[in-house]
Amino acid sequence: MLNKQNSASLVKAERISEVITANTVEPIRDLEKIDAMKKILKAENLRNWLLFTLGINSALRVSDLLNLRQENVYDKRGRVLEAIRLREKKTGKEKVFRINKSARKAFEEYIQAVGYDPESFLFRSRMGANRPISRSRAWAVISRAAKAVGLTQPIGTHTMRKT
Repeated sequence: MLNKQNSASLVKAERISEVITANTVEPIRDLEKIDAMKKILKAENLRNWLLFTLGINSALRVSDLLNLRQENVYDKRGRVLEAIRLREKKTGKEKVFRINKSARKAFEEYIQAVGYDPESFLFRSRMGANRPISRSRAWAVISRAAKAVGLTQPIGTHTMRKT
């Protein structure tokens, strides 16, 4: 039997569900769309292509991606390391993951284009000195590429982590 208290609880639960649904993103499951996004981003800017490629292959949070420096990815000679080791900003846990073939290719092309500077942020902003791009800039990059390939689902930086 549905009484007044149960009815109010049900309405509240529906509102919470709507809020949660409105703020969630889904992974990109279509491999052709992923490849198309990579092509668009690579033509636009190697940094943006690397951001997306590493984002979908590492499952890192955007805050951890943006804080990476070249020394986290390249050795002293500018060669790509076998694995990336970092301390996650949110959890404080150390994470080590191998760099796959797709990400390695992106790293190699990127370092040839920008040159090796161990202290430089990997996803360096064009604004100001050595600063990473902002979270909102990262979102704009990913969102624009997703729209260009016809994705209509909600897209965010967390989409990379889920993909």
